[in-house]
Amino acid sequence: MIEWIFFDLGSTLLDEEAAYGYYIDKCVKKLESLDIEVSSDSYKKKMVEYAHKSLDPIRATWHYFAPTEPRPLWTNEGVSLYPETIDALEKLSQNYRLGIIANQSSSVRDLLKEWGIESYFQLIILSEEVGLSKPDTTIFTLALQKANIPADRVVYVGDRYDNDILPAKSLGMWTVRILTGFGKHARENEKLKSDWVIPSLQEITNIFEQTKN
Repeated sequence: MIEWIFFDLGSTLLDEEAAYGYYIDKCVKKLESLDIEVSSDSYKKKMVEYAHKSLDPIRATWHYFAPTEPRPLWTNEGVSLYPETIDALEKLSQNYRLGIIANQSSSVRDLLKEWGIESYFQLIILSEEVGLSKPDTTIFTLALQKANIPADRVVYVGDRYDNDILPAKSLGMWTVRILTGFGKHARENEKLKSDWVIPSLQEITNIFEQTKN
């Protein structure tokens, strides 16, 4: 019986499409300052290429172009809620306890409050605050311990196969993969596949209606 649903944030509850555009432009400008010419379109294509290989597209792409230079920092500029996020959280919170496990800084809490969704979550685990980050399974184990719940009563929802699905599955959690952002390009291991795959968060309530029947 499922009791808890944990979510990733970026490209799961939060729409990062515009933010990726800002970030890519920032990287291209930094490369120009290093006398490395690359267009925003070419940079994005390289990110997609690495995503197909299940590599972190942000780190891998920058390393490809400027391996010895510090990478521009990701910010939440341009990040917004998906239109369906609040409706999904409202419906799911009526029957399940909700949590977050995300590679994010503490500052994202201010955005969650601003958008009016922080109150939906009984537990929020952020990498900066706990000194752990995905795909390390330890951050998932910490969440399970704090929720006092066995893995087989938990569903983890995320967009990235490498960061979200693999570590959660390896601990025995149920998993939902949302095909959004750069994460949608990654291929899954046939022996360790997501339990459910959906095109957007809008479909998630259908999954939990099915599991109750």
